[in-house]
Amino acid sequence: MSLIDWGSIRDVKSLMASLESFIIRVFGEDYIKDQFSKLKAKPKGVPERLQYVVEPNVHRVAGWWNIIQSFKEHGYSFDLRFSANVEEFMDLMLFSYAFNLLLGSKVVAIDDSRVLGRLKDRDNFSSLVYETLIASNYVSNGFHVEVPDLVSTVDSKPDIFAKKGDLEVYGECKSLERNERYSEIAVELGSWLYDNKVNCILDITLPHTPRREDRDYVRKIIELARRAAEEEKTVEGDGVKVLFQKLPELMHNPPPLSASHPEDIEYVLSSSYVGLFADGLKVKEPKIIILRNLSKLDELVNRLQDRFRDACDQLEAVGDGHKVIYIDVSKVAGKPVFKLPEALSLNVRPELLLGKLESFIRPWLEQHPMIDAIVLTVPKVYVDRMGIPYAIALEQKSISSYVAPGWTTVVPIIPVPQDTAQKTL
Repeated sequence: MSLIDWGSIRDVKSLMASLESFIIRVFGEDYIKDQFSKLKAKPKGVPERLQYVVEPNVHRVAGWWNIIQSFKEHGYSFDLRFSANVEEFMDLMLFSYAFNLLLGSKVVAIDDSRVLGRLKDRDNFSSLVYETLIASNYVSNGFHVEVPDLVSTVDSKPDIFAKKGDLEVYGECKSLERNERYSEIAVELGSWLYDNKVNCILDITLPHTPRREDRDYVRKIIELARRAAEEEKTVEGDGVKVLFQKLPELMHNPPPLSASHPEDIEYVLSSSYVGLFADGLKVKEPKIIILRNLSKLDELVNRLQDRFRDACDQLEAVGDGHKVIYIDVSKVAGKPVFKLPEALSLNVRPELLLGKLESFIRPWLEQHPMIDAIVLTVPKVYVDRMGIPYAIALEQKSISSYVAPGWTTVVPIIPVPQDTAQKTL
């Protein structure tokens, strides 16, 4: 049973109608309304203009529902002031495509209470989205697919089992998440820039990731960045360096501003008001905050080792077959989604950092012969110069010690209907 006929979708209006019907059928209208009401009760003390950065403590389906309703309210077009929603829209499309494929292939059933319980598990839903995406990839390759972890109430089951002929594959799916301190720093600085009407780029380099409990260190970073903006110059202290670059209040067809060493970037907050007028693109009140980490590679390697260890424990008890670990690195290695189109350019995509991670992973695989491959994945939305999405894909880098004949991967490409050209301000 499929819930979406992708072949019948011809425009954004029909796409939104299909997605709306899909999530109602999957999650239930009452559950969506309950979560959506909590989403609308926004926390106090956070500026409305930066609300999109804060992750509310609700199920992600509430955010997806909000995106669909916003599309409808704005005449089925993106509002570029809140284009960070593009990233969530990407995940909504990927999940809808993947889960619909699993339903149509009878890998899962919508009336299975175990599946329904996992779908409504707010804290672990993001991991379910990733498992669903990888499982659907095997379905697309013509494999018979099972999802033991999804349909079982027993712990220590593998995430995915795929079989085609004599080829059997067991897969474990893991994710690397962003450190919440980066978002906290960016939101507070962005709010301060708005309050003080400062238009600039603050490029902040840190010696390491701020620890969760190290509030004093976070405060020092924020104070140093404020001083750089007030004095309009580069400042340094406590191992932190803040570069300041002033931006005009209004930019007409702004040229790209290059961000050097993008592999060190952990987080980017870019906020502005954007419009398309007869004389071209105009950007008002631009503010960009870049947060870098000189220890990013070493920290990622340590985190990968922890994920690999967990995955090995899960795969140790399974039967004969190829064993694969999938790692979603989009939050830590992917190109950030900017809210200021064309104004900031990362001249390389995640491949540079992924290449460095590969130099660690290959010798790790040699020391762990039970694991056949590690696949690093980055879901990506393709946007034009106005920030309008036109396609969504799952990009991946496979690092293998051995790949059996016939074991291939499919990169799903989901086209976005192209009548999104009308924009609202």
